Formats: sequence, structure tokens, C-alpha cells
Amino acid sequence: MGEAEDALYVHLADDGGIFAVWGDTGREAWITEATLELELERLKARGGDLLYSRDAPDHEPPAIVERTFRRIADAAPPSIRLLAEAHPSASFPGGATTLMAAARAGDVEVLRDLVRRGAELEAQDEDGYTALMYAANAGEHEAADELVVAGADVDARDNGGSTPLMFAAQGGHAEIVQRLLDGGADPMPRGEHGLTARGFAEQNGHREVARLLGEAEEAAGPGAH
Repeated sequence: MGEAEDALYVHLADDGGIFAVWGDTGREAWITEATLELELERLKARGGDLLYSRDAPDHEPPAIVERTFRRIADAAPPSIRLLAEAHPSASFPGGATTLMAAARAGDVEVLRDLVRRGAELEAQDEDGYTALMYAANAGEHEAADELVVAGADVDARDNGGSTPLMFAAQGGHAEIVQRLLDGGADPMPRGEHGLTARGFAEQNGHREVARLLGEAEEAAGPGAH
């Protein structure tokens, strides 16, 4: 992108994600709002420039982006320049959001920051996956816990009817299975594949998870669905 060594590049994603590239090192990362504020102060102190881009710059930005840009403007770096093109690393395939990426990577600090600033918990990618499904599938129990505490739908369905519990069961992630059950997840649903969460656990040889889910099914009773 041709940034100078004293420049900081920031991309503001419509879902609230903040992506940064440090011109002096080339390091890039998705960061929290607190980290952004710290880096802006450093930039201001050394006299560097801020380069930034955002999703769909020709449209009114979402409130979460507008609030973040206000913080940038209030920090008043020496110069601010809007770039027409976003950094190539500042995007995710398949319609995934920054929250989904943070959940999958177990980046709890970024995830917590996004939740605090109002990121959409129930956003879905092209396959219907939510951030909680990403965390459950990856076995990232801290991320899953943060999302459950924040109020993420523990019974959300993807395009094939799978739930976060099914993703966790398929991977044998017992801690996440228990957290989802404690959070009120229904163990009984079947997806288009015809399996329940316990069916996934049994199919993949995860005996402890299958036991937990079997107990949950018994507790739910015959009238549950």
C-alpha cells in the first residue's frame, strides 16, 4: 500500500472490526478500540500520518463505525488520509465477520471489545454460521463462554439446521458442550443430516460428550423437541 515508515494504517469494518498495519514494521492485526487509542497517541507524539479506509465508504457508516471514527478524529493525528481501497488482509471469506474470525481464533480480547461496542451477535455467513458456531467448532471455550454470557443464541441454526451444540459435539469439545447446555441449549434438535448433537458425538467416538448429551436428553424428557 506504500505506507511511510511513520504512518499507521487503520481499516474500519462495518461490523465494528478495527484492522491496523504499522508502517515501521509491516505488522498487521485486528485490534481493540483501546489499542487503537494507544497507537493514535503514539502516532501523535512522533508526528506520523494516519491512513485509513472503511467498508463501503460511499455509504453512511453504521453507528459502531461512526463512533470509532469520532475517536480517531478527536485524537487529531498530524494528518488523516482516506484511502479508496482497503488493505487486502482486512476482509474475511464467505461473508464472515470480525466477530466470527475472533471467535474461531480464540482472540477473546478482540471478541470482548466487539461485543462491548455492539457488534451483531447473530450475524451469519454464507453457510449460516454464527460466531458461536465458529467458537464451538474450533473448540475455543473462552470465546464460546464470552458469547453465551453476552446473549448469543445457543440454539441458532445454520443453513443445514445444525446448532452450536452439534458443532461442539462433533469436535468432542466437552467443556463447550457443557457450557452450552448450562446456557439452555436444547439437545434434542436434528439437522437436515438427521443427527442430534449426541448422534454427532457417537459418530465421532466422543464418549464423554455423548454421555453428557444423553443425560441432557433424559433431563429434557420425551416431550422435548
